[in-house]
Amino acid sequence: MKISIITPTFNSERFLTENLKSVRMQKYKIFEHIFIDNKSSDRTLDILKKYKKSVSYNVIINSSKDRGIYHAFNKGLKNVKGDLVTILNSDDYFSNKFVIKKIFRKFQIKKINFLYSNIKIVSRFQKTKVIRFWKSKKLKNIDFYKVPHPSFFVKKKFIKKHNLKFDTSYKISSDLDFIINCFNKSLDYEYVNDVFVIQRSGGVSQKLLNIIKANYEIYQICKKRKIKYKILFILKKILFKLCQLK
Repeated sequence: MKISIITPTFNSERFLTENLKSVRMQKYKIFEHIFIDNKSSDRTLDILKKYKKSVSYNVIINSSKDRGIYHAFNKGLKNVKGDLVTILNSDDYFSNKFVIKKIFRKFQIKKINFLYSNIKIVSRFQKTKVIRFWKSKKLKNIDFYKVPHPSFFVKKKFIKKHNLKFDTSYKISSDLDFIINCFNKSLDYEYVNDVFVIQRSGGVSQKLLNIIKANYEIYQICKKRKIKYKILFILKKILFKLCQLK
């Protein structure tokens, strides 16, 4: 079983090295690392080229102008050769060297189409400072917002079968739409009560104006996915997040 890791980049030199290190250190090395670069003007491409030469697994670098992060995600999905797919943003990194190995075993033992775990969100410039511990759970209702998108792993066959992709009309919350779509297509999944990914704070969705825009998008997603109580869904999502802040 092979895993495809998609990493979008754009002038990512500051934190990219830690992302690459966390992938390189994995004990299970049957994977490919795909970079969708938005024509970076800093040292990002130099770092990626050096990384590609230094590892034994397949590294693909696609540098071309994209139309936003979700367009980059979709470009990555078109290029995957692995059996499993995940997106590891350039600011984020795997929590330890056994993450891919644990995921492989879960898919090997259980008949599931996707899985997810908890994540830690840390200060952008002080990674020892935890801002939020995003503890999820096995869903019993439509509380899809509890699923952390950075720790979402899905079978490529499942993606291809249902023609799954990110809706680029949403600029901030398309990952939630993608996750809801996965759950609508299958309930064969696994929640792993472990931390697989560390996320740095300061992303696009964490800025105040974008939080407002994101909640408007979530309202539209609820309409699209026929979630009945849209405002309640958004309020529960906000409360869920606030209760986890450190």
